[in-house]
Amino acid sequence: MTDLSSFSITRRWPAQHPDRLQLYSLPTPNGVKVSIMLEEIGLPYEAHTVDFGKDEQKSPEFLSLNPNGKIPAIVDPDGPGGKPLGLFESGAILHYLAEKSGKLLPSDPAKRWHTLQWVHFQMGGIGPMFGQVGFFHKFAGKEIADKRPLERYVAESKRLLGVLEGRLAGRQWIMDDEYTIADIASLGWVRNLIGFYGARELVAFDDLTRVPAWLERGLARPAVQRGLGDPETAVTVSAADFDHCLEMVRAAPEARGGGIFGPESVTWQVNREAAIFLGAGRALLLQLAHPWVAAGIADQSHVFADPLGRFHRTFNIVFTMVFGTRDQAIAVAQRLYRRHAAVVGEMPEAVGPFAAGSRYCANEVNALRWVHATLVETALLAHDLMLAPLGPVERERYWTEAKLFATLFGIPQEALAPTWGGFQAYATEMLESDVLTVSAAARDIAHRIFSGAATRLAPPFWYRALTAQMLPERLRLAFDLPFGTAEQRSAQRAVRWLRRIYPMLPDALRTVGPYQEAQVRIAGRAEPPLTVRLLNRAWIGQPSMGGGERRTRA
Repeated sequence: MTDLSSFSITRRWPAQHPDRLQLYSLPTPNGVKVSIMLEEIGLPYEAHTVDFGKDEQKSPEFLSLNPNGKIPAIVDPDGPGGKPLGLFESGAILHYLAEKSGKLLPSDPAKRWHTLQWVHFQMGGIGPMFGQVGFFHKFAGKEIADKRPLERYVAESKRLLGVLEGRLAGRQWIMDDEYTIADIASLGWVRNLIGFYGARELVAFDDLTRVPAWLERGLARPAVQRGLGDPETAVTVSAADFDHCLEMVRAAPEARGGGIFGPESVTWQVNREAAIFLGAGRALLLQLAHPWVAAGIADQSHVFADPLGRFHRTFNIVFTMVFGTRDQAIAVAQRLYRRHAAVVGEMPEAVGPFAAGSRYCANEVNALRWVHATLVETALLAHDLMLAPLGPVERERYWTEAKLFATLFGIPQEALAPTWGGFQAYATEMLESDVLTVSAAARDIAHRIFSGAATRLAPPFWYRALTAQMLPERLRLAFDLPFGTAEQRSAQRAVRWLRRIYPMLPDALRTVGPYQEAQVRIAGRAEPPLTVRLLNRAWIGQPSMGGGERRTRA
């Protein structure tokens, strides 16, 4: 075992895994540079939070590693020559990790120096100037009567954003199409300027085009999402966070019919279609591909005792949020939050980026964000499979509404992409990242459901084939879903026939029960007719939306 006892900092922050790189940090714009970098290169590390509230950055132990008293700092047990190395200054650490891993720093000498040039551009310009805007606009400096310092730093920050805007002309990233440490250095600072510092309007951020698009691409990267969190813990939705989200729902204009969404919404247009069921298998598998989701489901013994009940509970939750009254939607969201709060545990094995023994919880922001994404994207995919696809304007409206839908899960707005294009970029990054790694538990759950072992009734061959077709190839293979010639023909034949028949179905068969119940409510009738109550039983397992605590287990 590596001995780090010569580093005094380990006395205050003991290393549980001394063979891993030790990170001492906090999720500030400088701190997240290193955590993002470590997530991007996949280097195992152990994180320690340096609590500024307790002045831990001024403690003798921390100062022994960084006499400047600033985060981040690292101790690499496998430094040059195999000897431990302590290092501070975020720019130096980025450079060191890029050299160590051989990643995110071009091998071409000229491009290499140009990349470092843009890292130093952030270190010498963006960081100091944006930080001063924060001080004079948000913190103690805002009380100073003389506004000339703020005006100076705002003007300089606008100029620096202009330089970045010019650099990104015709480029995806700062170094052309290659994502590098130059991007990592600046992403957190630009995000902080317009977010936490609240200076979006002050620096005229929305007058730019390339920098916002670059920021959106960067924030869509799963490694960036992970790196932006607290270095020690997952970003769990607290009760206060959840209440804040519900206040946003209450403050939103009430739609016709008393719900969060109404007949004029794209959300109703998409989710009312019975065709949504065509994507249910896909959404389930995409969720299971997240190791936390699979571990949480596997640990719930009641899931396989009542798989149909789980299907009904899930659809009841989603349909009540979409088609119920505001009060019904909030009530079911509160019950779901309480249920998720109890779903915590430890990973039984290492899967993807998640270490064995690491903690998982259902109310973690990034896990919730992925579950929400599977619902939003798959519903639209199933809709477009049977009907005329939505146009660009409708898709933007759909995403705007989906962000309000996300608040019912406790997902903060700042965690979501601002546009449909940004959401698509996030979904693509997730599908390609190792965050989605099919565990043995996920594969077992999928097999039991699709073989009929759990439900005593297997989905028809054509449905299994269609589900396989709708999945990315790497996940299809990971779940051991057959997709040979017979499956491909069956899926194609099913789509061909369904597209002919589906548009001709009467609304009573083509739309889901909760939608029909909402239409009855809008018409002013007190109770849905028997036909709607029976249809609801098929879709949500009960005659009307909502339901008690027992019914809302997700």
